[in-house]
Amino acid sequence: MNNLLKEQINKLWQEHTLLIVCAGISLFLFFIFSIFQLTNSEIMKLSTQWLFVAGVPLLLAPTATANLLGFEITETLPLRLVGAALIGIGGTSIIKKEANIDSYRSLLTLKIIWSFSAIVGILLSIPESTSTILWGILAIFVTFNIVWVYYYLILVKSTD
Repeated sequence: MNNLLKEQINKLWQEHTLLIVCAGISLFLFFIFSIFQLTNSEIMKLSTQWLFVAGVPLLLAPTATANLLGFEITETLPLRLVGAALIGIGGTSIIKKEANIDSYRSLLTLKIIWSFSAIVGILLSIPESTSTILWGILAIFVTFNIVWVYYYLILVKSTD
């Protein structure tokens, strides 16, 4: 490997460490999700109540939660919004758990459109922000969007 390439890689790592780490975590989670799905793991049958549970500390104690995860934040609103979203999605999923297939398809479509819109909004905000927490939030929404699109494609395939 020549020195110029090494310098470019080092510069990329220094300037975008959090982005690279979050992208790696997202890819790792997708890989793990795929393995669990292919092996019909019991983990894939976890209730959606966990989304609800994950949202509570973000909504009620965003600073403490961010510090616990190793992030330093200057604003609590973005984490509170993520917490509210997780509570909303998890809560709706719990309420609609026994609903018919059309209701489930509508809920899944809403989640896909909403998470994609959130991804676009976050990507547009990153150049305007100095907050590194946006990369972590982006990783969360990208992961959820991938999972929901995956389940939507399964649903479409099974109803054809």
